[in-house]
Amino acid sequence: MKKSKVLSLLVCLVFAFSVMLTACGTTGSTETPTATATPTATPTATPSQSVAPVNTEVGKPDRIDITKTGYFGDSLDNTASKNNYMDWMSEQYGINFKIHYPARNSYIEVINLAVAAQDLDGMVQLFNSQGVREWKADGLIFPLDQYLANNETFNTTYLESWKETYTYDGELWALATGDDNLPSTLFARSIRGDWLAALGLQKPETVWDLYEASYQFTYNDPDGNGIDDTYGMTSRTTWLMQDLFQAFDARLNYEGDSLPIWNPNTNLWEDSMLKPEMVECLELLQKMATENVMDKEAFVHSSSVARGKVQSGYYGGLFYWDTWIQSFETSVKQNFPDAWMDGIYALKGNINVNINSYGIGEGVPPVVMTSTTPQPEETINWYMNIFYGSAEGVFRGRYGIQGDFIGEGMFTLSGNKVYLNYFLKDGVVTGWGAPAISAGNPEYAIGTIYEVIYNSPDTAWNESTTTRVNTGLQQRKAWFDEAVAWGGLYILPQSLKALTSDKYLTISADMLSSSQEAISKSMISEISIEDALAKYRSTAKALGAQEILDEANAEIGQTGTQKY
Repeated sequence: MKKSKVLSLLVCLVFAFSVMLTACGTTGSTETPTATATPTATPTATPSQSVAPVNTEVGKPDRIDITKTGYFGDSLDNTASKNNYMDWMSEQYGINFKIHYPARNSYIEVINLAVAAQDLDGMVQLFNSQGVREWKADGLIFPLDQYLANNETFNTTYLESWKETYTYDGELWALATGDDNLPSTLFARSIRGDWLAALGLQKPETVWDLYEASYQFTYNDPDGNGIDDTYGMTSRTTWLMQDLFQAFDARLNYEGDSLPIWNPNTNLWEDSMLKPEMVECLELLQKMATENVMDKEAFVHSSSVARGKVQSGYYGGLFYWDTWIQSFETSVKQNFPDAWMDGIYALKGNINVNINSYGIGEGVPPVVMTSTTPQPEETINWYMNIFYGSAEGVFRGRYGIQGDFIGEGMFTLSGNKVYLNYFLKDGVVTGWGAPAISAGNPEYAIGTIYEVIYNSPDTAWNESTTTRVNTGLQQRKAWFDEAVAWGGLYILPQSLKALTSDKYLTISADMLSSSQEAISKSMISEISIEDALAKYRSTAKALGAQEILDEANAEIGQTGTQKY
C-alpha cells in the first residue's frame, strides 16, 4: 500500500471523502420518498420472484460496499431513492448494502485519496483500464479470479470478452459493469438539425463543413428571433472534441486524451502531438475560438455545464455519448418545440476511413475490489451472482427496486417484458433515476430478448415515450450503420486501446498535462502553436517517451519513424 500523501492533507481530504460518501440528505431530491408508483388501471400479477436466485456455496458477507458514480444521478440527486434502494437490497438478500456516491466532478480525486488511506472497502467503479492498472501496480486491489474459480455464474454466463478486457499478467483485476453486447463506447456529434434546415445547410460531412455550420449558427440567427444569442458549439477539453482531431488524423486516444495512440491506417503507435496534422487541427481550433465559433470555456468548465449549454437551446451541438442525441433534443424542445437534433458519428477530413473507434461488449466501466475488503471471497461471489446471475439481479442493478405487480416498484418483470414504472408529481410524469450498478447482459438484452414498456398512470405519455425511445434507437442505428458503410468507424481492439508498460504509466499523467496545456493555450492564442508543440516535445522527450513509443511499436513488429 503506497503512503505517498502528506498525512495532514490525507486526514482532511479523507474526512471530506467520508462526508461526501455518506451524505444522504434530501437536498436536490426531486422525487417522492416512496418506492411504489401509482399502478395502472388494471394491475396484473406477474410470475417474478421476490428474491433473485443466488447459487453459491460461499457464505454471505456481512456487508457489501459499492462506490460509484451515477447512482440515481449525481451525489445530491434523488436521495430518497438512493436510501430506499439500499434498504430494499439489504432486506432482499440479508446483506447490508452500503453504496457510496461521491460527486462526479471530484470522484477520482476522492477515491484515490481514500484508497491510499486504506479507507475504501468493497467494490469500486473506476473509469478505465489505465485506472485499473495503476491501482494494481500500487497494490490497492485484489485479483478476482482467485476467488471466482468455482463460481457457476462466472464460469458459465459471464462473458469471456469481459474477462479479457481486464485480465493483465494472467489475472483478472476488474469486473465489467456490463452491457447488452451491442456496439459500445459510442460517441457522436449532436447538432441542431432545425438550425441546419433554417440556414439551408446540409448535415456536415467534413470537419470544414462543421466549421461552416458552426460559423453560421453563431452569426446568422438560426433561430430567427433577431437576437444575437446563438453559439456554434461547445465542448469540454479534448474529450469532447475527438471527432475534430480524428478528422485531421491528429488522433486522440479512446478517452479523448492527447496521448500516444494506435493508428489503424498505419498499424503504428503514434504521438499525434508530433504530427504536422496536429498543427492543422490546432489552426482550425484557434480560428474557431478567435471567431467565437468554439466555446472558449471548453477547457475550464465541466461536462455538466457543456451539456447544459446544449440543453438550453442556444448552442449548436456537442460531441458526446450517442444516447444523448435524443436527450438533448427532448430538453431543447421544452423551450423550442420545433427543435430537433441530427447525429454525426464521424467527420471526414485529412482521412476518409477508420476515423472514430468503438467497441463491442466491453462492459465498461470497470469495477475493482480493494485490498482492504474484509471478506473478499464472500463479497465478490455474492456480487457476481446477484448482479450477473439472473434476469432479476441484472435488472435490479440496472433499474432499481422490483415490484411484484405491474405499476409497483421502479420496474416490474413479467416474462420477457420489463415494465419501467413512473409516477405523477404535480400532474407530470416523473422517473426514479436508476442505480446503474449493472448496465446490461447479453442473456437479458433489452430490445432483442426483453422488451421495455414505459408504464405510468398517463397512457398518452406511455405511448409517446415508447415511440420516442424506439424512434431514437432506430435513428442512432441508421446513423451508425451509415458511418460503418462508408468506412468512418472501426472496432478498436482492447489490446490496442492504450500503452500498458509500467514505465508509461509513470509518465502518462505528465505527458497528458503537457499536451493539454499545449492544446488549450494555443487554441486561445496564449502561446503560438509552434511554441506550444515545441514545449510539449521537449517535455515528453525528457520524460523518456521515445523509448516507450519505440518499444510499443517493436511489440507489434513495427518500426516507428517519429522522433521527439
